[in-house]
Amino acid sequence: MDLFRDQPFTIDYRSQQLVLEDEASVAARREAGSTTRVRIENDGPSTVLYLPLVLSAETAPLEMEVDSGSRDLILDERFMSKLGLKPDGASVKRVDGTDETGHSYVRFFAALPHAARVVGATDVEVPANSTVMFQRIIHDGLVGHAFLSAHNTTFDLAHAMMIFAPSR
Repeated sequence: MDLFRDQPFTIDYRSQQLVLEDEASVAARREAGSTTRVRIENDGPSTVLYLPLVLSAETAPLEMEVDSGSRDLILDERFMSKLGLKPDGASVKRVDGTDETGHSYVRFFAALPHAARVVGATDVEVPANSTVMFQRIIHDGLVGHAFLSAHNTTFDLAHAMMIFAPSR
């Protein structure tokens, strides 16, 4: 993301293309797609985007780190109970392991009971029954490749926006 702080770009997952945008093309993508504001955190050479996602009417929007290196939607385990999921429930799979840093972890996998929606882009969602991984993490959660690749995703960091259009 650091290389593109001032250069809007679109990832077209289906055609496997990176498209560099200009002012006119970003305006056209905004017109054709769904736009949401994102929070951008710059820490020296590191740039992190946080996408607002609503799990349910009972919860405040979550700040989801945009992480194309992760496959699944990952939520902190504290959100299991808010979704009516129990770690020892019959529909929840538990996985114990050790990560690449040598730290042990416990992960839970379950189906999302209902769709989660991107704030401001109400037609952009994580569909109900999508597999969600729950783990103790420092963020509310992460949106990964499975979510991002369902869309042509435009990143306009200079204006703190992401634009989603159906992947064709």
